[in-house]
Amino acid sequence: MGMCGYVRPVSPTALAALRKDPSGIEELVESDARQVSLEKMWHAIHFLLSGDAEEVRGTAGLAVLGGDEIGEDLGYGPARVLAPDAVARVAEALAPIDRAWVDAHFDAEALADAGIYPEVWDEDRAELVDEIWSYLGPLCTAYAEARSSGRGMVLWLM
Repeated sequence: MGMCGYVRPVSPTALAALRKDPSGIEELVESDARQVSLEKMWHAIHFLLSGDAEEVRGTAGLAVLGGDEIGEDLGYGPARVLAPDAVARVAEALAPIDRAWVDAHFDAEALADAGIYPEVWDEDRAELVDEIWSYLGPLCTAYAEARSSGRGMVLWLM
């Protein structure tokens, strides 16, 4: 199956409850309700948004690997949470991103050199750009919608 990335909007009330008692995080991440799957392209999306394989750089870089760790290890580390104010900043940073942006910033050699998972960067460029956009587009939408409704975000890898 591999390592997949997910994000899910949460209300400020639910976020406060998780911060107070993180034991509910496992139930939240196991629920399919309102989660956005980045599948195996999570790492490529993070790299494109932050310019780094591991570090979170810039506001857009918070979208996949940002936030504060919460709860127990889910297999690839604990989940992370972003407060509504951080979600609003990320949504603003993601707003100008579209498929053309992905095409302009996609560099297969840089992805390969950085060891970006899932290491498929020798495949057809246009297909890879389309695949990345097929996950990044919904991620941008999820942040915009969470911002509009004043929600926070939970992020995790499984």
